[in-house]
Amino acid sequence: MGNTKTTYQIRKTSIERDFSVILNDSLGSVLEFDTFEDASRLVVILNSNSDNNCRYELTPISKHS
Repeated sequence: MGNTKTTYQIRKTSIERDFSVILNDSLGSVLEFDTFEDASRLVVILNSNSDNNCRYELTPISKHS
């Protein structure tokens, strides 16, 4: 059996329009975090500063090696 590693992505959901997108980094790649703590901190900041009826949430991604 291989090891399972979990990374975290951030999903942005528009409450009014009922659609979601995964955040990208500055190069257009999906933004992924290696630790729950780092991702969670950014989600708190994004939710605190959101003024366009959006919410942000963590999405854990399991990768098998």
